[in-house]
Amino acid sequence: MANVREGRSAEVKAGPGQNVTLPCHTSTNATFTKLEWNRPGLERYVFVFSDNKPYEIIQDQRYHGRVELKDPKMKNGNYSVLLKNVNIDDTGTYECRVITSPQIQKKRVASVRLFVTEGPEKKINDKHLKNGDANDEQPGGPRGRVGLGVGLGVGLGLVCLVVGGVAGLVVKCKRAEERRSLECVDEQEMSELNP
Repeated sequence: MANVREGRSAEVKAGPGQNVTLPCHTSTNATFTKLEWNRPGLERYVFVFSDNKPYEIIQDQRYHGRVELKDPKMKNGNYSVLLKNVNIDDTGTYECRVITSPQIQKKRVASVRLFVTEGPEKKINDKHLKNGDANDEQPGGPRGRVGLGVGLGVGLGLVCLVVGGVAGLVVKCKRAEERRSLECVDEQEMSELNP
């Protein structure tokens, strides 16, 4: 676990389903009033703690029941939280802010970048972090090439099937037409022979 002191940033890596600590420590001696954990881009908070309790009413829905204080007593300025059962969508930047009194100062204490990877074959790059979607892969990646090959193969097969079907139908119609004309000729010859 990274030990992040006031004003610093850290990186935390985890796999899906793991519990991770998002570290935040301050050395201030001021009286604690409120703790806020947020993610830039979210309207609601990841975690808010004030008056000795968490405030879930202003917490983003995807974090309900998944975030708690690492040290409920917050001894020695430890405002770290435990994020449970992480998933790929949790990848991103988290900010810890502490509001203190008597002057009511709101101060960003720490910034933590969380990387949740699905395994060694799944890598997350800066493009994914900016877009917030770690499930995308670069254009032309392995899945794109396989998908293109399968699509072309299926399309070509369908074209061959349609062309073959049309050709077979044309041949069948011509043969039927030839039979009809032969039958007509046979009937005429028979009528000429039997006056």
